[in-house]
Amino acid sequence: MVCACVIDPPYRFSCLSTRIVQSLFAWFFIGVIAFRYIPNSVITRPVESVWLPLVQRPFFGLNYRIRLAMGWLCLLAIIFGSAFGFKVPEVCKDFQIACNLH
Repeated sequence: MVCACVIDPPYRFSCLSTRIVQSLFAWFFIGVIAFRYIPNSVITRPVESVWLPLVQRPFFGLNYRIRLAMGWLCLLAIIFGSAFGFKVPEVCKDFQIACNLH
């Protein structure tokens, strides 16, 4: 029954991007409500046991300039991907689409 909060009526929105945003908001609030009753250590200890050896130690083992270059490349990929990367379907209305950078 938790998934019923995420599904919206099909007649209301026909654009997939709107449904994705609605789903993210719904799952965020479900998580906020759930974590009021679940102790943090139930989630953080297993995540930490995987994150430290597989991600954090190898990443910070790299040279500072390599990490800096990776950050700039990710930022440029986000900017250019949002400006030029996605075709807009005909179903979406103009008011549902954020302005592109170009």
